[in-house]
Amino acid sequence: MPVAEQTVKATPSRYFGYFEQAVFWIVIFLLAAGFFATLFVQLSDIPPVFNRKASQYHLLNIGLLVGIAVLIGTLLASQGLPRLRATRRFILLAMTAFLGLEGALCVFDNAVVSVTGSPVPLALRNVRVGRDTIYLAPPTAESSLGFRTPREEPLHPPGYRILFLGSSYVHGSGSTFQTNYPQAVEADLRARFPARDITVFSAGVIAYGTEEDRLLYQYLLDHGYHFDAVVLNFGMESDPTNDIPGTIRRAMVGQPQRLHKNWFVRQFYPFNTYLFRYLIYLDVTFNEKWVDSSAPKGKDATCAITPDFGAFDYEHADYYYGLGAKAQIAKAFKYSIDQVFAIGELAHANGTKFYVTMLPDRAAALAQDQAFFAKRSSRPMDWTWTRQTVTGRLGATWPVIDLAPYFAARPELFRCNDLHWNDAGNLAGARAVADFLATQLRAP
Repeated sequence: MPVAEQTVKATPSRYFGYFEQAVFWIVIFLLAAGFFATLFVQLSDIPPVFNRKASQYHLLNIGLLVGIAVLIGTLLASQGLPRLRATRRFILLAMTAFLGLEGALCVFDNAVVSVTGSPVPLALRNVRVGRDTIYLAPPTAESSLGFRTPREEPLHPPGYRILFLGSSYVHGSGSTFQTNYPQAVEADLRARFPARDITVFSAGVIAYGTEEDRLLYQYLLDHGYHFDAVVLNFGMESDPTNDIPGTIRRAMVGQPQRLHKNWFVRQFYPFNTYLFRYLIYLDVTFNEKWVDSSAPKGKDATCAITPDFGAFDYEHADYYYGLGAKAQIAKAFKYSIDQVFAIGELAHANGTKFYVTMLPDRAAALAQDQAFFAKRSSRPMDWTWTRQTVTGRLGATWPVIDLAPYFAARPELFRCNDLHWNDAGNLAGARAVADFLATQLRAP
């Protein structure tokens, strides 16, 4: 018989065997990559990238490492053990389904959810700043950039323009624009200096840290916006740890999500996947921890503290001011302050004045909150060390105003069961900052 006739024809089952083997090695590679990415995270000193206590986070990582190791071991053993072939095919089918769902969620999120025009209410969107990514709120009728402002800002306005950078306080908690912190500062300064045509460009984005503030400032400069002064509003209740070295934040599921900067870990760590982040979103949506619809509807923080809000507030206070807090947040705190210096240097490089306002932390400001905490634990709290650190590092270089004395023991300036200011608080903060800026503007 001719040699050609001796060639065994490929059958469908043989093609399936080739396909299964290819899937097998792809899955082995992905599982191994996931194992080493998880091992790196477990051995690194990067804090949790989603809201879980460090002990819980490490247990989850250990469970993940064990689970991945079992899957890899089972798949490799199945190569020589026919009785494991059914298990092998189940694992391969499950992994194929996972990869398909992950790909679909990636496309869905980047094409439908975390984009301009998202059908999800208030969904954040990602924008590029050089090689980095930041998230912005959806555009509004007044602001194409999604800022809470009564007007669209021109690139080069007449007069003197001050850029306000910061998170939710700068975005604003006032019930109207007239009682919103940045707009109230503008009104006050315009009344004091009518000939200078002073305006405040309010660029507050909820949940921003100082790294996002820096990137947003660069984004505005890249798009041609001009400023005569920049005010960085450093929120003492969140900015010390909002940004963590080794991580980035971008919009996923229309929400700010923390991911690893390291490309390999970001791509292969299972808890960075879209599937996991969507599950986290669903868990948070349906199991909100401290938002209580039965909470008192008082206008200020003289109202009774609810157990849910109290637990949330105490956990935050213990993390920032409790035993071991200095060591616990030192690295992130230093990183955040370094970003403030970078913003100041960028401002000066553009011939722009730079100022810092320190926005008070309710937990450190209100005696009633501290009395509530004392009922939960007798552990001592150091309520001033974060303020001293910020003023010590920044005050020697930049003009700084600390608003804590203006809000100390004044619950009537905060919202009921909320970290933020009410209308009276916004106006009080605006008046203090306007006084500070007026002094700077009069200086030669």
